[in-house]
Amino acid sequence: MTNPDPDLNLLGLGVNRVTTRSDDQDFAGLNRALRGSISAGPVGGETRYSICRTASELAQAMQQQGGASLTGLGFLPLLSAKRRFFSQLKTTAFSLSVVVQARCVTKSAMLLEPTLLDGVIDSTTDDFAANYGDSFINSISFGGEFIGVYTFRSETREQMQGLERDLEAGGLLMGLGTPLQIGLNLRDVLTSAQSSSSINVDFNYEVWGARKPSLQADGLVDYALAFSSDMIQQAARLDLTTLGYERVPQLRSFLQPVVNNREAFTRDGGLMQQRVRMQELINQIEDSRQTLRLYGVTLADEGELDQAQRQAEADLQTYEQLVEAYQASPSTPLSLPTFPSLAIGSPQIAARVSEEATSEMGPGDTELGQPFLFPFSPGTAIQQRVRLTRLGLETGRQLDRIILHY
Repeated sequence: MTNPDPDLNLLGLGVNRVTTRSDDQDFAGLNRALRGSISAGPVGGETRYSICRTASELAQAMQQQGGASLTGLGFLPLLSAKRRFFSQLKTTAFSLSVVVQARCVTKSAMLLEPTLLDGVIDSTTDDFAANYGDSFINSISFGGEFIGVYTFRSETREQMQGLERDLEAGGLLMGLGTPLQIGLNLRDVLTSAQSSSSINVDFNYEVWGARKPSLQADGLVDYALAFSSDMIQQAARLDLTTLGYERVPQLRSFLQPVVNNREAFTRDGGLMQQRVRMQELINQIEDSRQTLRLYGVTLADEGELDQAQRQAEADLQTYEQLVEAYQASPSTPLSLPTFPSLAIGSPQIAARVSEEATSEMGPGDTELGQPFLFPFSPGTAIQQRVRLTRLGLETGRQLDRIILHY
């Protein structure tokens, strides 16, 4: 099945949803086991925001798949350019991501009524999976896309829930794919939530198919609202969706052992999601270490962090061994382990900062009664990594002013 449009030749090709690491330009799929008719898909633009509690929800939002997940239920896990961006975000166990997106699809297509090509199952189940994978590409889209992500890194579930309440009080809706409208002042809501919480926040953004602008955190929303097809310089492959071969009646019983193993990885709560949680634990540990290094603090019990990280890394290695076993023989039943690191709690820095009022002093140590006005809350300073960087003095006959730069 060769399509006169070369962009659509990936439709119907096989993929292995557990082992595939697709590349936006070079990914070519496996061999073709199916034929079918190709139908044009929807085109057009949309702008929306999502509030994501987990890495899986974040991947769903980035893939514009509200009903799917990072585990691969229904689509190929993130194309490599998006996967690289996703990895930069370094979500943790209790991070909350606010995703601002604008997308313009200029071309899309899907494979309809797939049927089996002659001769493709004259082999063992493992041979079939090696040649054709465990799934097939059933849709593809091209165009331009902008994604901006504000990442709030809570240390506890209570902090994250407090942030959720702040966002909801500002009029934001929890969940994925809420239309972004001009009347919603998302920027002010996020700024208010950050200032009222003891949570570290940063932002990242990426553009596909158009020139990447230079933006500050407060410019993401305005850029997303202005994003249009006129900005697209060269249409990029935005995403691929997949279906399992069990959707094809002739393959359902033949591939059932492979399907069982694949679902162990891709189902909700399966091995792929567990792997993400292990990586989030490592990210949380590293985030805590960065805060400790900033203040030059060494903990008496820092060995517990080391032990937790070593366990998570060992569990990741066990996961990779499972992937290798699946790749070697997709039909051999997997022996599913328990990962000890998933029972380890997320690390939290416990620190007490004095919030006693400090007043300006006058001649003879008399108190002038005017408190120093800090540009932050002392109670949240450590979580937000506030530090003194410069000290300034204004003097005449006497010291007039002390200026602190944070």
